[in-house]
This record gives sequence, C-alpha cells and structure tokens, in this order.
Amino acid sequence: MQTETHRSNGSAVRIVRMCNNPNWAPIEFAENGDMHRMRGIVIDTLKLIAPRAHVRFVTVPTKSWEESQRFLAERKCDILPAAIKTPERERYASFTRPYLDYRLAVITKNDKPFVSGIHDILDKTIARKRGSGLISKLRHLDPNVKIIETRDYVEAFKKVASGQAYCTIATLPVASYFISRYAIKNLYIAGYLDMHYRLAMAVRKDDPELLHLLDRALATLTPQEKQEIYRKWIHGALVEKSRLGRYFMIGGAVVAVLLLILLIRQRMLQEINRRLQERVKVEVEHNLEKERLLQEQAKLASLGEMVGAIAHQWRQPLNTLGIHIQNLQYDYADGKIDEAYIRRFVEKSKQTMRFMNQTIDDFRNFFKQEKEKKNFSVKEAIERTLSMQTPLIRGLNVEIEFVGKDFLIYGRMGEFQQVILTLLNNALEEFRIRQIEMPRIRIELDRPFVRFRDNAGGIASDIQSRIFDAYFTTRRDQGGSGIGLYIAKLIVERHFGGKIHFESAEGWTEFVIEFPEKGGNDAK
Repeated sequence: MQTETHRSNGSAVRIVRMCNNPNWAPIEFAENGDMHRMRGIVIDTLKLIAPRAHVRFVTVPTKSWEESQRFLAERKCDILPAAIKTPERERYASFTRPYLDYRLAVITKNDKPFVSGIHDILDKTIARKRGSGLISKLRHLDPNVKIIETRDYVEAFKKVASGQAYCTIATLPVASYFISRYAIKNLYIAGYLDMHYRLAMAVRKDDPELLHLLDRALATLTPQEKQEIYRKWIHGALVEKSRLGRYFMIGGAVVAVLLLILLIRQRMLQEINRRLQERVKVEVEHNLEKERLLQEQAKLASLGEMVGAIAHQWRQPLNTLGIHIQNLQYDYADGKIDEAYIRRFVEKSKQTMRFMNQTIDDFRNFFKQEKEKKNFSVKEAIERTLSMQTPLIRGLNVEIEFVGKDFLIYGRMGEFQQVILTLLNNALEEFRIRQIEMPRIRIELDRPFVRFRDNAGGIASDIQSRIFDAYFTTRRDQGGSGIGLYIAKLIVERHFGGKIHFESAEGWTEFVIEFPEKGGNDAK
C-alpha cells in the first residue's frame, strides 16, 4: 500500500484522503455544494488534530453520503471522518474511539403525544436520510420497523410535517438547523431516546497504522477544545454578541417568565400541602369537620395529578418557544432579523403564552367551588374530565369507549367529576404500573347507571372488602393517599343520594354508579 506524503518544515506529513457527508450541517457540510470547502464541527476537529498526527486531510469529492461510503469500501479514500459503527461498515472499515456524542431526539407533528422511549415509535413510520447508520440499528431492534429512506434531512422533516411519516430522529443541532433554515412548521421535539449518536472515524480496513495514528491524536483533544467548537456551531459564538444579545434577551425573558410561573405554582402547591397536613393533625378529632377535611385532601390529591397533566400540556409550547429562541442565531446569521421579524417573533411568543394561560384557566375552573346544585349533563361532565387527562391517556395509548344515551342528574357537576377523575386516575396508574399491553376503558351511560370498566388487571380478592375504607391504599410507597375511593363513595351516597359498587375478576374491574330516579330528565 502506497502512502502519500509531503514535507513541511523538514518533517514528513502524511496525506489522508477523506470522503465526507456533503449535507449534514452543522456536523459537516459542503459550503454552497463545493466539497473542496467543507465546514462544520467535524472539520474544525480535524484542523485541531492534523498537526498532532502529522497528517494533512484532503477531500475526495463525492456526489452523496452513499457514494462516500462506497469510495471507502473501494479504497478510493482513506477515511470517513464522522460515522457510526455498524456491522455493514465493519466489513470494510475499522473505527477510532468515538469523539462526538449526541443524544437523539424524536421530532413529530405538534399534535402527537410525548415519546418516552424508542419502543413508543417502533410500530410507527419513521423517516430517515438514506445511508444513515441509525437505520441499521433500528432494524436490529425491530426487523419489521417501517422506515421511509429520504434523499436528505430536509425531505425527512417534510415527510413528518406532511403526515407521510409519524416521526423522524435527529440530533438537536441537526433538527434545529434544518427546521429553522427551511421554515418547516408544526414540528416539535416529542422526547429523547436512550440512544446516542457516537461518531468516530471510519478507517479503511487495511491500514491499522493510520487507525492508530488518528486514535492517538483524538486522545489529545481536551474537553475545553471540544466545547469551544460546539459553542461555535451551536451557540453562534461567531456572531456579533452585542447586537445578538438584545434579541436573545426578548426570548430569554419569555422563557424566564414561564419558568417563574411554574416555580411559583409549585411552591404554592407545596405550601398548601404543608398547611393541610397540619390542619388534619389538629382537627381530625372533630367528627363534624372530618368529612370536609377529607374532601379538601382528596381534591388536593387530584390537583397534584392535574399538575402532571399541565406539564404534559405545556411540553409542546415550551419546545416551540425553545426552538424559536434557538432559531434567532441562525436567522441573524442569514440577515433575516429586522424590526418586522422581532414583531413577528414577539407575537408568536404571545400566542404560545396565551395557549398556556388558557390551559391553566381550564384546570382552575375544574376546581372552582360550586355553591348551588342544579341539573347537569352526565356526558358533558365526563367528557370534560377526560379532556383534562388527554396527555396521560395518549401517553399510555389507552383506548376509551364512551357509549350510551346522555341523561341529567341533580347536584354539583364538580363533585361528580371528582368521582370520575378518581376512577380514571386509578385505572391509568394501574395501566402504568402493570404495563398493560392494550389498555382499555369503557364508560357506559344507562340511566340511572354509569358503568366504568377497565382491563387494568382486576382487584385482588383479599382486599376487595376494604377498597372504600378511608386511608386504605396498596400504593402508599408511591404517594397513594387511600382516600380517593372513600370520598367518591361519600359524594355518591350523601351528596347525590345514590349508590356505588363494583365487580372484579381476573383482568378487569367495573364500577357501577346508580343515581336516584327522581331529579333530572333525559338530556336532549
């Protein structure tokens, strides 16, 4: 094998031919399509290690990333400077130690639920750039995974935006760059995977000497050097800070206000919890006060669960704000920022904040104390309760079947909703703990009955006689209070004059609420 060298200052410098990915900004990309003008995080890293390894990197132009990989296999070049190790590539290449490590994000349309892990999307259609090593890893996890292989990253994101694919997977730098540069709307980061894009140099298999040379040079990179390159490409360190800072202040202020609101509400909830616990200790001995205090505690427990639902509702707009703010640096670099741009940016941020404020109002109204009893629609009360838990229902892929004819009952809607919320949250928690594969809930209206049935595993026979007892719970180590079903029974029997009972067998449970025949009429 011939080794091409030249001399610089009297010492031999080896020429290393590299085949690049021409369209992978900001990791590596050809500026204006010219592969003799490669730029990006990888290229800056090569500039650091070249003198330490006594090499000079020279680009071998190719038409695509697929051709670059083929050139390495055919020994038309010596290295791929940034690639992940796959079984296919190991047939013709050896790999240095990984020197770039990025966590992978799942990007979906903004109406899709939160993604907690890779198994949430393996049954979905995934768009990914053709030739990506990640495709091999996904097919290794699930040979039947549906992948749409695209020409480039832009096409992958557009496939998701148009609904042709459920999601795509990319590192945060790549996602932010392409979504902002090509103004692709209605996308957001739905979650992160426990998978990392660990990039190493792929070296032709027959050149162990070059592999050792590059590995030794990569080992000399310091964390500070890596961070400086990352800041240059991801945080816009090359842009004039004095002017750009003013634009970041606008976006930063929006995020700061939102975070402050969340912090204040969290502190308020903690303070309410603390005070309520003190009051229960002092006044629990007074029988006339016991019922009221228990109801307050039950509502507070429901409020805690609602905070989790609010977090799910807020995740999307917070992601949107984050991407808008990050896009400022790219738009500034492209010369797009002017007074009109700032006005549009502020208006978009205000719209997102109005949506988040409406979410808070919806949950606050649920807990508003009603003073008078009146006739209300059973169906409407249940639908409102289900809508507030939509993020959790979608996140667990729960199928809801709501059937039967609506009817009216007499009382306070909020108290009835609290009963339904207790049954719903108990079922959702059991689905989560027991990892039910196909969770289902069936709610049937059959005047004067409301039947709530789930397939969350059933109630063990040895505790069935105690589930309506105050403070009885099987989840105390997970924060269960043991008063939800007790209060539900109290509300149905004392406030509505009805009855509640249940039937349970292996795999399912059904709660039946029976209301008195008098009061209320069939809903029209």
